[in-house]
Amino acid sequence: MIIRILRRNDARKLITLKKTLDSETIFMMYEAGERKDCIIETENEIVTLNRNNSIILGCEIDTKLVGYLSGEKGEFNRNKHVLYITIGILKEYHGKNIGKKLFSELEKWAKNNSIKRLELSVIIYNERTIQLYKSVGFEIEGIRKESICYKKRFVSEYYMAKIL
Repeated sequence: MIIRILRRNDARKLITLKKTLDSETIFMMYEAGERKDCIIETENEIVTLNRNNSIILGCEIDTKLVGYLSGEKGEFNRNKHVLYITIGILKEYHGKNIGKKLFSELEKWAKNNSIKRLELSVIIYNERTIQLYKSVGFEIEGIRKESICYKKRFVSEYYMAKIL
């Protein structure tokens, strides 16, 4: 297992990973078939994150990208110490500590890049992921009521954060 910062030439692997995640879980923002298959846009996303003092990490097993974690830094003086996080790991790789390892690498990077606060949101009935977040030190700060619409049903999210 290799955890590393993704680069422009990882765009195809990242698209494949995200499209697979979109189809195998309801907990990602995109629905199956909704994501564009554009290498140039994904290359630009990777380059922009890395250039703007944000980060995108990947987990590779046998050269296959099986998970990622991105952190996008606030863009203003008043919130540039905050990193908003998105994470996705393929189902067949759940329970292998990939999430914890991604968060561990993220925290090392964050501490070296003047990040004080990590934050994210999670659908309130995604219990497995909530437990992961709590296990690495995140706390529930509030509820975003009816913030996600899935199959014409509105569901709420927890807003979670960790202070470094």
